[in-house]
Amino acid sequence: MKKEDYIKAIQKIELSDQFMQETITMLQAEDNHISDNNKNRVENKLKKTVKSRIIYKVAAILFIILLSTTGIAVATKLSIVDLFKGYFRETVKQDINDTNNLKNNQGSGTITTVPMKEDNKFIEEASAIISSSVTANGLKLTARGVVGDRHTIYIAVDVETIDGSAFSKNQQNDVKDLSFSKVWLKTNDNALGQYCYVTRVDDGSETGKATFVLQNSLVMKEYINHVSLTFTNLTEKNTGNLVDIGSWKSLFDIMNEIGEASEDDFNFMGARYSSEDDRLWYHKTEDKFLKELKKKGVKNSIDYDSYWGKRDAYMEEAIIGRSGITPKYCIRRTENQTTFSSKYPKLAVSNIGILNNQLCVKFELNDSMNFDSFSDSGIIIVNKKNGSIITGMIDASQPVNGDDNSQADMVDGKIISCGAQFSGISDKDMLKDYYFTFGAYGENTLYEGDWKLDFNLDYSDTTREYTVSHNVKFNGENRKLERIMISPISLQLQFKTLTNAGSTDVSKDNLFRINNPAAAAPNMIKIIMKNNTEVILDNLSSDKDTLNSVLPVVIDLDQVAAIEINKTRIKLVR
Repeated sequence: MKKEDYIKAIQKIELSDQFMQETITMLQAEDNHISDNNKNRVENKLKKTVKSRIIYKVAAILFIILLSTTGIAVATKLSIVDLFKGYFRETVKQDINDTNNLKNNQGSGTITTVPMKEDNKFIEEASAIISSSVTANGLKLTARGVVGDRHTIYIAVDVETIDGSAFSKNQQNDVKDLSFSKVWLKTNDNALGQYCYVTRVDDGSETGKATFVLQNSLVMKEYINHVSLTFTNLTEKNTGNLVDIGSWKSLFDIMNEIGEASEDDFNFMGARYSSEDDRLWYHKTEDKFLKELKKKGVKNSIDYDSYWGKRDAYMEEAIIGRSGITPKYCIRRTENQTTFSSKYPKLAVSNIGILNNQLCVKFELNDSMNFDSFSDSGIIIVNKKNGSIITGMIDASQPVNGDDNSQADMVDGKIISCGAQFSGISDKDMLKDYYFTFGAYGENTLYEGDWKLDFNLDYSDTTREYTVSHNVKFNGENRKLERIMISPISLQLQFKTLTNAGSTDVSKDNLFRINNPAAAAPNMIKIIMKNNTEVILDNLSSDKDTLNSVLPVVIDLDQVAAIEINKTRIKLVR
């Protein structure tokens, strides 16, 4: 309604005689200079004008209130695009009058995209302004807006320094260097959660301020209404520079001080591989050995030494000297500790040793920093004479023997120690000129700590469902597509395994049996628009029998004509 409409409606209101008389008396009192002879004339005039004056004042007040409240709603719809800093793009509306496109062509047109406009219908329905903030550890984090559907959400989070200072001296060099060590998402009150990635989307023009967008799939909005996000450690990429941590002891001196680890201190934990072929060789060799053990009557349910221990011993021996595969060890903790860094005076080493050309070190964090900071920093050893560098592989997986927690890297949910392994060290004398440092291509922790945000998901689900029955082929397997779920930002394809003799049930592992099916079969999935342009999906994942894809652009569902899967086209008809 316009302002005039509200005034006309208010003019129909009949004011009581008592209200009118009291108002006139109040106005006459203000004009006490009026003579008695003129009071009757003034009173008659007031009766005619007072209602109009009151109505316009009330109308003005109501309109201001209405404007402020609807202004919030309008701002919600209009500002959500700004909150995401141009992150979303939409297809350009084109002429789609040719209804024979699908019959005559194969959808070879290329879509044109532009930054999403404020009047986008999807944004109006599927977004919400939120304002959940937390201030701690020098930073303020605020969740500003959410855009989502049934399975996918995007969340815009503003980050700013409390004192207004720059995040670091390198803030203006490359805004993408700024990130978080990890982001943990939980829904409702579930104990389980999942790690998420965030992308910085602002241009870095405001000192000490940044905006990140989190994208997560498989949220299942129909089952949840609350989200909890925990951000850990704001970091900055280190692009090749070493970070001096004030190491005053060489690794040779550290080993002399606490003693060299014995062979019994090492636990074989598997292997690291240089290629997929190496990984496959390792697991085939492992499976072959375990089958031989079972033939001999050794059961995996007996105890560790008689089954898994034999496997570890066999595999460790099998990979020694094999190119492309490195044995992975963790080393025991000891009661001996020695510090070595002036920058982190509590950081200590409790064990150090060499086995099969692998230098293994046990670090005790001692609250000098949290594990994520240590891991992100990229521990390396550098030879101060010739400048050679060896990067460490960090791990916090020390096993626990029964009820003995003395070797556990994690105690009460907190990682207190971790191991690092450096390849190419064959004897102690090589360590005389090596010192610990951080850097090379690790990440520097700018602000250490955790920041937790809680808020409700309050937006409309725009997903459309189609029940279908089509046979398609994936990785040589015949699959039956039963349901299509599509929104302007995501696509889910639900399959059922065919039971004919020529089909293999691959759902026990995963729909595709590879991490990224798009890498093996590019352009496998397409969305065909009514104007014959196509949206190629290359961000694919699978969960059992469901294929999930986050669309590279926001689409208009009313303009979708079909889905194409490995050249099998399925028309979408409402």
